[in-house]
Amino acid sequence: MGREVLDSAGAFNSPQLLELSGIGQPERLRNLGIEVRHELPGVGENLRDHYVPRTRWLVGKKGITFNDRGQVSAWRSRCCSTRCSGRACWR
Repeated sequence: MGREVLDSAGAFNSPQLLELSGIGQPERLRNLGIEVRHELPGVGENLRDHYVPRTRWLVGKKGITFNDRGQVSAWRSRCCSTRCSGRACWR
């Protein structure tokens, strides 16, 4: 009986979970003492960490920023209606 498994452990943990489950590059898995269940050479390759520092700016005049004018919520709903958490918006 065929079954599907959804792996949703994030960019770093998903490849690790797959490799610990025996899915990945056979030579790497064997060297780590992991039984190879499925050869899939691309697992864990080309991973890049995208560091994005948060910045804060002090604006000396009131009423210029969305925060001062109370329009942050309205901006979020117009700009980022597809994906918006309470702390960060992105498209």
